[in-house]
Amino acid sequence: TMKTMYFGDTPLRKLVAEQAIRRHRAFGLDYMAGDRSQTMYPKFPLTSERTFQRNLEHCSWIAAAGGIPYLLHDDSRHPLHPQDVKRSGNAAKQDMKYFTRLYRAVKEKYPGFRMHFGPVFYWGPYYSPGFKTLEKKYNEPWDKYNEAIKKELDPEIMVTWTGNRLVTYDNLKSDTDWAFSVFGRKPFYWQNRPGLHNGDVYPADAMPWTEWYFAEWGSNVSGHVVNSGLPSRASMCMTMGDALWNMKGYRAAESVRRALDALAGKGFHDIVKVSGDALAELDGYRYREFTPLALTEIPRIESCVARARKAFDEARAKFPGAMKMYAADLEINLTRAEALLKSAKAAAPDHFQKAYKGRIDATRGLAVKEAGLDEAKGDIFRTAADFLGGTFDGKRPADARFGMLLRAAGTPINRLGIPFDAAGSAPLELILCGSAETNRDLPVAMRITLNGNTLFDGACGLPEGEFGLARVKIPAGLVKPGRNVINVACASEGVSQHNGPWLLINYAIIRGAK
Repeated sequence: TMKTMYFGDTPLRKLVAEQAIRRHRAFGLDYMAGDRSQTMYPKFPLTSERTFQRNLEHCSWIAAAGGIPYLLHDDSRHPLHPQDVKRSGNAAKQDMKYFTRLYRAVKEKYPGFRMHFGPVFYWGPYYSPGFKTLEKKYNEPWDKYNEAIKKELDPEIMVTWTGNRLVTYDNLKSDTDWAFSVFGRKPFYWQNRPGLHNGDVYPADAMPWTEWYFAEWGSNVSGHVVNSGLPSRASMCMTMGDALWNMKGYRAAESVRRALDALAGKGFHDIVKVSGDALAELDGYRYREFTPLALTEIPRIESCVARARKAFDEARAKFPGAMKMYAADLEINLTRAEALLKSAKAAAPDHFQKAYKGRIDATRGLAVKEAGLDEAKGDIFRTAADFLGGTFDGKRPADARFGMLLRAAGTPINRLGIPFDAAGSAPLELILCGSAETNRDLPVAMRITLNGNTLFDGACGLPEGEFGLARVKIPAGLVKPGRNVINVACASEGVSQHNGPWLLINYAIIRGAK
């Protein structure tokens, strides 16, 4: 078990951790105690002897109890403390030497001591844009940092790794081989986003663990944990243990039923499965986000919400304790779905055009400049405020491009519709402005259809890290008089709802063919 905290070495915190460690040890199990307040919040200079003594005391009481300290220097490692920058220049020149010294100092007193280190660059071999930012902004080259792990970090210290990407579901033998060669040890794997519903987990989910790893997985990693929370995701964690224990014999549906029978009693699985399955039908709305598609699907959303709510309330009446313990994500997403339905029912047909007027106008200016948009001559202009499907690209700054993200083909957020009206069936041209992110250096595939006809099926041709145009011809006779919808899908294989492959569609122009 791994537990990460932020609370510091208070007497109560130490007591709770010590008891957890000892109870695990009684069953021959390891307990890793991580505390970000010891490492990043606040940020202590590793070039200070006072910091070393603080960390030495922290690791020593964990070692005395029989536990393993997990020292996280990952997402908020940078910027370094000014003293470290002045004395060392960057983390690669000091961190691994520091933790080796710390590890050996504790081990001298506690010979069975073990340590787990969470590095800045905890995935690869994918060369992330985030890595490039760290290199440029903080003088922290990825290769030099990893080289220091291999050469200067004691080989007995475990190192966290999340696979090829920040979130990985297509783990390959070549990836673990890469990690071994780079870190100089088998990586300790952290499954970063196991939930099937945009990261969330419903109690009766049949988890496809064995689809994410190769057969010899266990012998190629030094350990395996999942980014989760207990007790709410206990059934998922139990199925993970079941799968890793016997990957060939794992049966997902049977495993989660057994887990819930043990946790809550017979009958619980079947009721919460009805609620979870109904909510899963709305996974195309990321975190039940209100998008233009919802205005066209009110009856379907209403049906899903009604079925989910009925089963949820039935489960809570029959199993009140279990629902409180194990159904947190289910309840959160049911509440979100009800809010989505309420918003869709209350919104006017032009809600998104009014709500995003400023961003639409800015996007129109880009379309005029980049693609020669001329609405006075009949060009049809569409933005994310019109697209039916996808998820708003909300992680980008407010002044960045306004668009809809389409995830990989194996996700529920992989397509959008572009509605437009036509008077006849003359040939047209579709212009898409967008960007893409690859996975494993494979071109991002895009499929475009209209009224059952395929207009395009191949590499999207859109750039990565910037925006470009893709042009597609619409032959005469394919457009019907009245309302038409052009469907655009990300056709690249994958199931990740968190990183590439993806397409980001900024705007669309439909005009007469030249």
